[in-house]
Order: sequence, then C-alpha cells, then structure tokens
Amino acid sequence: MDKKLHRIEHDADPGRCQSGGKHGQCPYLSMAACVERHLLEVANPTDYINSHTCARHGGEKKATTVRKERTHDYRLSIWQERMDEFAESEQAKSLRGEIGVTRLMIEQILNQCEDTQQLLMWSARIQQLVSSCEKLVRTAERLEKGAGSMMDRTAGLAFASEVIESISCEIEDPDVVDRISGRIIDALGKQNG
Repeated sequence: MDKKLHRIEHDADPGRCQSGGKHGQCPYLSMAACVERHLLEVANPTDYINSHTCARHGGEKKATTVRKERTHDYRLSIWQERMDEFAESEQAKSLRGEIGVTRLMIEQILNQCEDTQQLLMWSARIQQLVSSCEKLVRTAERLEKGAGSMMDRTAGLAFASEVIESISCEIEDPDVVDRISGRIIDALGKQNG
C-alpha cells in the first residue's frame, strides 16, 4: 500500500496541504499533489484533482465524495431516458399504477402464506405495504381532486340526476326509466362505497 502522507520539500510548495493547525500550515502534500507526482497510485486520478488537503485533513474524503457524485450521476444517466418517459406520460400525476403495483405485492405475499405462522412472519412487511398503499391512495385522491378529475358525492348525484332526466326524455316507459335510474344509482353507490 502506498504511503499517503508525504512531507513537502520546501514551504512554498504549490502542492502543499491547504489545511492548518496550531503550528501553522500543514507540512504535507495534498492528495492531488501526491497523485499528480505519482507518489500515490490510485484507480482514478481525476477523483483527486480538487483534493487540496492531505489524507490527514480529509483529502481522501473529498475524493470519496467526488466518486460518489460520479456514481450518482452515472446512475442517473442510465435511468434518465426511463425517467423522461414517466415525466412525459399523461399519467405522470396519477398514482393509479403505483397503487396497483402495491396491491399486487400485498396479494402476492398473502398468496404465499400457507398458515398463521407464515402470515405472522410476513405481517411487518404486509403492514408496511398497506400503509404505503393507504398513503398512495390519499395522495392520488388529493392530486385528482386538485386536477378536477374527480367528482365528490354531491357532484356525482347531480350528474346521475341529469343522465336520468335525459333518458326519461327519450324513453316513454316509466318502468324502464326506473330500472335504468336504479342501476345508475347502484353503480354510483359502488364507486363511492
């Protein structure tokens, strides 16, 4: 393993660690200078370009941060196209797909449980998924109300009343109109139930 701390040869060394202490400026070379002068072998020298402190003063941490940022950026670039598809989708503000996936996961776990012991074993995961599903449903409802794509009960009943009135204008038989209106009210009740 390479030695990470290298003393400067003179006080005016441009690669000197930029950190200081009670005795003045640090007497060691920065990580960037060590890599540049081939005193330290590293896998990716560009990680150390802005590491102007020595290993003792956090120079390695700076390089680690750079590596993490590059990894993060790389991962984002890999998934960027897929994220763009989601963002451009008409359903971008709808959580119905996510709700369906969550319910499907709950169903799959429940289908795997063959007895009470397995159900208890999976109970924490099931509770977590049920909680997530509940939050998704609430958020979806809030988004749909905000977008004006959801009717409340009063608006639904008013709409049903208009539909029934339109039907009664076209159909003369009151028994048929009553059966149709009953079905509409039942369907509305199922949606709000």
